[in-house]
Amino acid sequence: MGLHHMTWLKDGKDLEKNDRVSVSAHFSGGVTLHIANLRPEDVGNYTCVARNSFGSDSFTAPLIVQDVPSIKEFKFPANLSPGDTVVVTCVIRKGIAGPFQLSWLKDDKPLEPTASLTMTSIKGGPVSTLAILDVSAEDSGNYTCVAENAAGRDRFTAYLAVTG
Repeated sequence: MGLHHMTWLKDGKDLEKNDRVSVSAHFSGGVTLHIANLRPEDVGNYTCVARNSFGSDSFTAPLIVQDVPSIKEFKFPANLSPGDTVVVTCVIRKGIAGPFQLSWLKDDKPLEPTASLTMTSIKGGPVSTLAILDVSAEDSGNYTCVAENAAGRDRFTAYLAVTG
């Protein structure tokens, strides 16, 4: 007795097929679920249910969609003078799948905290804040926020100018 019926479920509900979601049957009796152009809303538990006259069986697998992070643009305030304090925030606006690793560079070199320079973020989170107290001309330069997750990386650079 062969296979009589095969269905796919997403999160326990019948899977709706559309122009991105389709199922193909194989001569061998198997089926393949195809999902084109994955989106965050595709995340979930997918279950294949096979039924015949002898009963049924199923297998469930999670689908995790990971996006490359995309950093929201930031800029430093204009007309900074020596002694001012500056704070900028690096925010991941796209790329829902953490954990994220956020780091800062100055002129393409890793930035290290000092008494007047701090970098704050929640481990694995999508936000990092850079604060520089008592800025001086030596603080002028290109500051880059780098965001990484398992899917890839993004970076954004802004120039800090201290005049006067």
